[in-house]
Amino acid sequence: MSLMLIATIWISALALCLGGIWFVHFIQKSFAYSLGVVIRKRMPAHWWHTLEPAFWNQSSGYQEVWFAQQVCLLVVAIGLLTLPKVAFASLLLLGILIWRVLMLRRSLYRARRSVVSELPAVLDLTAMLLQAGTSLSAALLRVADAPKMTPLTFELVRMRNRLRSGVSLEQAFQELSNRFPLPEIGAFVMTAVHSIRTGSVLSQVLIFQAQQRRQEALLRMEKRAQEAPVKLLFPLILCFFPVSFILLLGPVFLRFSME
Repeated sequence: MSLMLIATIWISALALCLGGIWFVHFIQKSFAYSLGVVIRKRMPAHWWHTLEPAFWNQSSGYQEVWFAQQVCLLVVAIGLLTLPKVAFASLLLLGILIWRVLMLRRSLYRARRSVVSELPAVLDLTAMLLQAGTSLSAALLRVADAPKMTPLTFELVRMRNRLRSGVSLEQAFQELSNRFPLPEIGAFVMTAVHSIRTGSVLSQVLIFQAQQRRQEALLRMEKRAQEAPVKLLFPLILCFFPVSFILLLGPVFLRFSME
């Protein structure tokens, strides 16, 4: 009878857990979006804009739905904590929540790394268009028409849409800097805003920045190459050396033990 009771508790907890996941997964329309909008209003604006690049390849409104899902997961997990017999299901939901947050952090890191790696080519192309007599806004619009969609081209497309909706070029650059608080993007935005305000020549500065970004990328690669032997030391000590010692000294110990 006790085994039946334990099995019933486990099955009930699993059903509650799966039901919570199902509920979170299928409330992605009106309620989830409305809840996400409320969360967006309550969250600091710079936090929201900083997390936007992680959702660059998702549909419009997905960021609001994602935050609504995490809040629902947290509420269900806290609710299950009040039931002592199924409290472990709450730990499972909390684990899913932590995993999704870590995946968001990974997507944000990949988007930023992609922007930094693509920035030199965009700067060179923009400088070339400026030297050909194109204005800065027109040059950015041309660069945004790239056939392959990447995080940086997606941001340029967003800038293009903002410009067409009546936003000034300086404000569009400031929004780009808020979404990507990176030194490389900050230097580009500062240079562009200074050129807009003063009317100075921008092409040579962009070429210099592109060369500087490539030099920084080369230095980062050299640093990673120098750190590789240190990072390999722990796996070698933990995995390779013990096996080697066993293979080399094992027969010797066996011979001594047999004698």
